[in-house]
Amino acid sequence: MITGHGSLGLELLADRPDLGTVLVPVGGGGLISGVATALKLVKPEIRVIGIEPQQADVVSRSLEAGEPQQLATARSIADGLAAPVCGTRNFPLIQRYVDQIVRVSEDALLEATRLVMSRTKLALEPAAAAPFAALLEGSIQLDHTTTAATVVSGGNLDVSKLML
Repeated sequence: MITGHGSLGLELLADRPDLGTVLVPVGGGGLISGVATALKLVKPEIRVIGIEPQQADVVSRSLEAGEPQQLATARSIADGLAAPVCGTRNFPLIQRYVDQIVRVSEDALLEATRLVMSRTKLALEPAAAAPFAALLEGSIQLDHTTTAATVVSGGNLDVSKLML
């Protein structure tokens, strides 16, 4: 899985060699560990930032503890990111290659999902909108001269959840 996710990082660089920052949704760490490893091995100066829900922040807690953690409960509107555990294979790669993990609120996840859907007409789930939620909340500062990309993964949308 990690290797497969790494191919996404390589595709991003193939499309945009000038890429300076990549924003990646974070659940248990599989996606970001693969993307970050591939990106950093090819272009060490690239900035990789993970975004996870405040209510399902197992990767942030794992980094703070220095070892993989398990949450008693992990619930979020972004159910694709509501992993209760940080993967043991993912964790050392995240420690080594990810520059920052930020947490976002449920309100920001909902607002970002609605905004991206209305502007782009993409039917994405809240997990895929996590990078946009971080931008809306101001959790991430991007330099206007740096090329940035967001990983938009997940289209398993339950429209009834957006009505909250």
